[in-house]
Amino acid sequence: VEAMSLFERGGSTEVFENASVVNLQLRYTGTGEALHDVKVTFHTEEPLVCSHACVTVPQLRSGAATGTVLTVAFAALASNVPHACAFSVTAHYVTAAGEPRTVTEEFALPMWMFCEVGPPSKAGTFQLTFDTNRDAVPLVDLFDERQEDIHELSPPSANVVGFRFRNGAEVSILASKSSGRYRVLSHHFDPLWLVVGELFTRITKFFSYSGGGGGGAGGPAASSSSSSSSKGAFAFSYAGDLQLPHLVKLIDAHLGHRHTLADIHKALADRAHQLRVIEKRMLSRFRDKNPAPVSHLEVLLDGTYHQLMAVADAELEHQQRLRISASNLACGARLFTLLVRLQFGLTQAEADVLNKTVSPVICDDMSQGWEERTDAAVTHLLRTCLARSDKDRAVKPQALAIPKNSRKLEKHLALLCDRLEKGGKLRLPEPGARRAAGRLTSAPASSDAAAAAAAAAAAAASPAAAEPDAAGRQNGKPASPKKSGSQPGSPKKSAGVRA
Repeated sequence: VEAMSLFERGGSTEVFENASVVNLQLRYTGTGEALHDVKVTFHTEEPLVCSHACVTVPQLRSGAATGTVLTVAFAALASNVPHACAFSVTAHYVTAAGEPRTVTEEFALPMWMFCEVGPPSKAGTFQLTFDTNRDAVPLVDLFDERQEDIHELSPPSANVVGFRFRNGAEVSILASKSSGRYRVLSHHFDPLWLVVGELFTRITKFFSYSGGGGGGAGGPAASSSSSSSSKGAFAFSYAGDLQLPHLVKLIDAHLGHRHTLADIHKALADRAHQLRVIEKRMLSRFRDKNPAPVSHLEVLLDGTYHQLMAVADAELEHQQRLRISASNLACGARLFTLLVRLQFGLTQAEADVLNKTVSPVICDDMSQGWEERTDAAVTHLLRTCLARSDKDRAVKPQALAIPKNSRKLEKHLALLCDRLEKGGKLRLPEPGARRAAGRLTSAPASSDAAAAAAAAAAAAASPAAAEPDAAGRQNGKPASPKKSGSQPGSPKKSAGVRA
């Protein structure tokens, strides 16, 4: 077993106190010989850490009822809010025939790994109001696994619950007493997506037990299932601001750190080049049989070395700032896509397309970053499924380069929301459909090419055959064949054959 300690990944003793142990059952459902040396890898996103990066299972028998149970501990650092409450597991193995195989699954983690019940608040800089077509559900029933904490910290008469994250951010949910309206508020923008997503998931499951008409057994919605069934399917909607300006602020902060890092890399390359030049000149003077005076090169060398170390320290500091800004941007992208889905009533397939377009997975490197990739993806949607005219479809994609500012991306995101508001659908053709369409269009093209080639051959042959007829018709007599040196029975060359 190859284990990676939490301390090696930036953890502390507080990590083990709040760790959650997960028992993962691994079974081989195939037939034949047992699998050997199955490598199971765990992938998590910051601030989530795992006690094991890779586990090797020596043998896994086929058809075993229990299989192999792997015990793994997960914990969250107190640095920032996660953009995904899940982890992925990948199993790598080789079949008896020597063929490599890979299986990947994703599992959700409880939100309590990243927050705890805290005192609620009725004031917040960011306030999001959601509407439903059902009466408000008691929040104690939605978060029933923390009923004792909610009763202890929340007023008994108010339908409110508060959450406190490990980085100090607080979020509260207020439910209306007379209507099915919920309000999520906080002074911080990044943790909103986690609470809003959890509220949407839990309340949808709460009303899904009776086909969208009522809640679970014993809940308050169970007694009124007959009255609520007349309201139709359960709907959870949002009609407020999409928080695009706040998302743009996060984009500007992330883009600013990228520009700063690019300048630091350039300064680092200049200082390293200067250091190499000074070292080379000093070595050339030391190797000379008659050494010349150093002329204070040692002072210049020492100063350049200290400048190089200072620039390297600045790079490490800004890389950490870039990671924090990327995490905040990922949370903002999660909230933006969720609000767009709820406001415009996107289906699950359309929501998947939107999540892949404005992706919360941020991976910045020297060549491409999140801003240019997202702008290219949004532009592709605007010129394909959301295009309104041929002019929109004729827009050519540009080369990916780090932008100077976020104005272009902001404009394209606003245009995306405007097209969705006017009834646009995020429906892209499947890859198989595109290939089939390409095969359907290729056959007529080949037949047209063959017809064009035949027409060109006939056109090339017609002048040679038409000249004698034209000459004969001028005198009113049939044209006589031209004499040639070939025998009467010998085949004649045709202009069509030559063409």
